[in-house]
This record gives sequence, C-alpha cells and structure tokens, in this order.
Amino acid sequence: MQFFVQGLQDQSRRVQIAAVKAMAGLLRCLASAKDKQSVQHLLAAVLTTTRQCVASGDEDVLPKVFEMLDEVVESPTSVVASCAPQLIMFACEVALNKQFEGSNRHMAIMIIRDIGCERPKLLTKV
Repeated sequence: MQFFVQGLQDQSRRVQIAAVKAMAGLLRCLASAKDKQSVQHLLAAVLTTTRQCVASGDEDVLPKVFEMLDEVVESPTSVVASCAPQLIMFACEVALNKQFEGSNRHMAIMIIRDIGCERPKLLTKV
C-alpha cells in the first residue's frame, strides 16, 4: 500500500493521476471485506489528490474516482464510514460546480444518492 501513498504524493501530476486510477482498479479486484478495509486509510489521500488534480484542470480523473467510490459505497464493509464526511463533501463540491462536465456532476450526485440508499446513517455525519 505504500506504493499507492507514494504515487498519490508524487510531484508529478501524471503519477498522481495514475495512482488514483490504479486504486480504482485495485478496489475492483479486492474480493473480501478484509482486503477492502486494508485500503481504507488511502481514501482520504485519494480525495485530496483528486481535488488537486481537478484544481489544476485534470477533470478527466473524476470518472475513475467516482467508479472507485461507487465500489467502496456498495461494499459490504464499513470502509466508507471512515471518510464519509470528506467523501460526501467532495461529491457535493463536484455536483455544485457548473464548470465540470454534466456527466461528472451526475456521477457525484449518484454517489450521494448511493450513500443515502446503502448507508443512510452516514449522511448525518456530515
């Protein structure tokens, strides 16, 4: 997991984006709840890196991030609980930003909806 942390914190924006996309792929491959919980601590770093990427104009990373977050939200584990407030705030920021593509804003809204459907109690933590 240290490899992902280093990638997320790299000076190169391209490396950061690659690390975010790789995290999305990794989460899709993890089968057990225990495996998914092992990456729980990386979610906040992924959100921070994604914010930085988007701020520098790299909006194309958002679909991969939302795919990853969708996987986390639908996971039967409590992985999302540790970063629910940050995740919901991030999704709200994207959904409300009219400069983003409509599809990215729609994915952000869908993440919030999925949290509300799958884990409604998490919405009270924001």
